[in-house]
Amino acid sequence: MAKLTITIEDNPDLEEIHTVISQLVEYNNSQVEKDVHQPLAILIRDTNSTIVAGLLGKTQWGWLFISHL
Repeated sequence: MAKLTITIEDNPDLEEIHTVISQLVEYNNSQVEKDVHQPLAILIRDTNSTIVAGLLGKTQWGWLFISHL
């Protein structure tokens, strides 16, 4: 097995963050069924139909994921 080093980065650059996320997504996708999700928005409107509040998210793998509230 290759020798590994663990480091703690208090200011990782965007490329490092992207690398970790990409590798996690690639591995996770290889372990589960096809990623099928449905965007979801619950909107609260005033009497002029202007959006004044809401919830944004998606349903995926039988779960509700809320991204913004």
